[in-house]
Amino acid sequence: MSCINSDPIEKFELLFISGLKYIYEMTTHGSYQLRVDIVNSSGSSEYEVYEGFSLQHGTNYTLNVGSRIRSDGSK
Repeated sequence: MSCINSDPIEKFELLFISGLKYIYEMTTHGSYQLRVDIVNSSGSSEYEVYEGFSLQHGTNYTLNVGSRIRSDGSK
């Protein structure tokens, strides 16, 4: 099936799964951190960093994160 003629949802799912596979492959070699940035509706932002970030492969990928190791302190 050509990507040009495929359903937009199918395209998204294909790209999403491809991205998960790439992240899984990357995080199996080494130790990684995950940074989560959040911006609320008024424009205030904050972030937190977690150690031990990886994906576990399977029928569905599972997100693994360890302890929070850093925060910008905004609340």
